[in-house]
Amino acid sequence: MAHKKHYTIGSYLVQRYLYARSYADLRLRGTSWPTRFGYAAAATALPPMLFFRIVSRVVARRRHRSELAKSLPLIALFVVGWAAGEMVGAWLVRATRCRE
Repeated sequence: MAHKKHYTIGSYLVQRYLYARSYADLRLRGTSWPTRFGYAAAATALPPMLFFRIVSRVVARRRHRSELAKSLPLIALFVVGWAAGEMVGAWLVRATRCRE
């Protein structure tokens, strides 16, 4: 199965942010403010964790390494965008729902 949608860097970054924001909001709905704050604080660990997970999976499969090397700056940007979305979604009681 092939992915056939084409995105600009900006539109993909916004999409990742909105999905993460919605995900955190749904996951934390009905929880206390200290729980939400703790989740938002923990989201600061997401960029290195997600980055490492993506890179290690590609390296372990021993395929697409040159493509990985070229895409590392974008991967870094996108995982930071995801973490930012999770932080904002945790802080807001009702985040805006993501629309496809």
